[in-house]
Amino acid sequence: MIAVMISSAMTAVAGVFFAFYYNNLFPEQIFHISRSIEIILGPIIGGVGTLFGPILGAALLTLLADGITELLAAFGWEIPGIKQVFYGVVLLAVIMFLPNGIWPFISKKLRL
Repeated sequence: MIAVMISSAMTAVAGVFFAFYYNNLFPEQIFHISRSIEIILGPIIGGVGTLFGPILGAALLTLLADGITELLAAFGWEIPGIKQVFYGVVLLAVIMFLPNGIWPFISKKLRL
């Protein structure tokens, strides 16, 4: 019961941050398949089965994907689907070169 309470509290906090970030809560945006893919990719890229892996993966994906979108917008280019292409390239690179994720590689190098 305590685990359910902690999980629901964390989900509520994440929902609040999501609502403030996007300034709305439209069902077609929240329950879209792309949102599910973004949620699943964070732990896969960061490292499944680790504590910091999903956090690192989600932060890295969000910062880089938004950075690419902003960079292209600064040049005046609007390429639809660039985030999805970026997610695919990052997932391919992580699966090929770091099959356990980014965090296990970093923790091994830093001897944590």
